[in-house]
Amino acid sequence: MAAMGDSISAALFAGTSLDDSTATVTVDEVTASWRGWSFFERKDTLSWSSGKDINSHYMRLRDYLKSTEGLELEVINTAATGNRAEDLLGQARQVADAMRSGEYRALKYVTLMVGANDVCSGETAEGTPSGVMRGSIKAALAVLAAVPQQEPVRVLVSGIPNVPTVSSFRNEGIMLGLTCGGLWVRAGICDGMLGWSNESELHQRVDIVRGRNDVIKQAVAEAALENPNLKLHYTERIFNQTYVTTDMAVDCFHPNERSQRRIAEELWKEQVWFPPTEEVQTVNGQRLQAAGERVGGMLGSLPSF
Repeated sequence: MAAMGDSISAALFAGTSLDDSTATVTVDEVTASWRGWSFFERKDTLSWSSGKDINSHYMRLRDYLKSTEGLELEVINTAATGNRAEDLLGQARQVADAMRSGEYRALKYVTLMVGANDVCSGETAEGTPSGVMRGSIKAALAVLAAVPQQEPVRVLVSGIPNVPTVSSFRNEGIMLGLTCGGLWVRAGICDGMLGWSNESELHQRVDIVRGRNDVIKQAVAEAALENPNLKLHYTERIFNQTYVTTDMAVDCFHPNERSQRRIAEELWKEQVWFPPTEEVQTVNGQRLQAAGERVGGMLGSLPSF
């Protein structure tokens, strides 16, 4: 399995929480992380896609494949803080190189969530140009399509979360009298999306995110037609989610552990290839029951003493 995308899939600051007064992260640390320093990423433990300490997609798929096919599952997370759609090509090449190493039998499943940094980029009034986004996503998916294997590559593509609504936390205090809004300004976090001052400006920014999600959806549809060995599914489920203080990391922008768990749950409902968790448990129960019946039959056929 592979995870691709930006800081959300890399679980940046997921080990902190806005409502935890003991969680202290300095402005310099926040700024450094947004510029590519990955010290606060928690890919291996708290990512909704690849984390091993939460019921991530990796953990769900691992249990399902082990119970139904007897397979072991490994996960590669190439997501990186600050990455945009144009960085997906490099991420996809990392995944493809790993698959060509001979260590793995097949690429069973890929999650892809990107675009928050594109709408925050300020490159144009609407962020990264739509043509660049569409072409970058298609190029990355084409690299995945070229992975040599008999079974199709299944890719769940998530739309961008509703970034502008995060500004509802702007007046939350975090440290030494600094508010979330003050932190965003000092650390240079997504001013184009978070800097609205009235309801009209908020709606305008939400429409920008909606438009970029349409671009992602279009790229996925075109890639599906051009690469028949890709099984693609696009969802905007996360865009439609609302968040409260207890969902946010200490930088007031990224999802914390609680929210990563929620994203994992909501997006697992959207993938269309594997059963939900309760069905995996039912499969395990049926296998155990069948094994018990076989053992019982064997014991019943033994002579008594």
